[in-house]
Amino acid sequence: MSVKSSRRRYRINYWLFFPVLGALLLAAIPPQAEAGPKQLPLPTTLGEMRLDHSLQGQEALKDIFRLHGKTFDLKDGYVGHYSNKAAKAMVWVSESKNQDQSRQLLQMMAAEIRRGRGPYSNFQEFDVNGKVVYSVDGQGQQHYFYGSGKRNVWLAVDPPAAQKALHELLMKIKPFEVTKP
Repeated sequence: MSVKSSRRRYRINYWLFFPVLGALLLAAIPPQAEAGPKQLPLPTTLGEMRLDHSLQGQEALKDIFRLHGKTFDLKDGYVGHYSNKAAKAMVWVSESKNQDQSRQLLQMMAAEIRRGRGPYSNFQEFDVNGKVVYSVDGQGQQHYFYGSGKRNVWLAVDPPAAQKALHELLMKIKPFEVTKP
């Protein structure tokens, strides 16, 4: 006497099974939270100086606006404080909504300083691989400023550390071409 099994055999349609399984697995995974804060565009070192502390976002923008005595329509800001036993430096980076706005702000700042507004003297502009970098003296430091994409960069540094700090900053935050006013 033979006994027939009441079990049915099912064939798995692999063309359908794996896509459905993948979709179910993806639906079960919770969505990732947005990535953490933006990567700080400030270098960790400038010449032989180390980044002591930094500000980002609204804190940095408040500092930038305080220095200018007015506000600008900026998207973001960054401030870095650097030092070693022999020198100190600060870097301010403002981020505009687009590159055109950034260029306009840079040109306005250069024009104001060139006219003698502010505590600076010895206004100069020089070429770095076809890009314009501005420099001024003031408050016991050398100051350099330039544009980089949607960002404007300002370096204030004690004279003994100036050349090394500027060189390293230019390597890490590259300048853009500027149309001279």
